[in-house]
Amino acid sequence: MKIFPLYLLIDTSGSMQGEAFASVKYSIDLIFRTLKSSTIADDILVSVIETHRYAEQVFSFKSLEHLSITLEIGPHINTPSFLGSGLTFLRQKLVRDMGVNSGAYKPFVMVLTDGDVSDRARFLQECKRFSQMNLSQCLILHYGADISPVLKKLSQNIMQMELIEQAELVYQFRWVES
Repeated sequence: MKIFPLYLLIDTSGSMQGEAFASVKYSIDLIFRTLKSSTIADDILVSVIETHRYAEQVFSFKSLEHLSITLEIGPHINTPSFLGSGLTFLRQKLVRDMGVNSGAYKPFVMVLTDGDVSDRARFLQECKRFSQMNLSQCLILHYGADISPVLKKLSQNIMQMELIEQAELVYQFRWVES
């Protein structure tokens, strides 16, 4: 069996309170529902990392079958958004996982954030490193109408969380079916 690794990096900093985090939960629900209807849903493994003052693994390589629709995470009040630190953690995890799962398809990375980056220098440094990684795709789901130009350094593939529809996600996940 060849696995399809999906990594979610979720910004859980203080700026993600209220409507922003409600949009994150809605987006995650939509992502899981979309993938569960895939013909290869049994082969998709999901890893979730949350980032705020520091990054931490919520879980690693769970099948869609064993995931609850809503994750038991939430924003950490009065914490900065160290998205650069989160990218460092994610990149190191990808390097380890790709070595262990050499028979896997290229990883698909999704970053869910409002674009507020407290560690901008580290973030920009990690963007350069990410551009050299062998990913199938890096998709940013952004909360809010104003997309931070700094996010475009990580990926040009950016969608606004509040406006996302299932058809758009199906298109983004077309790699799963092919």
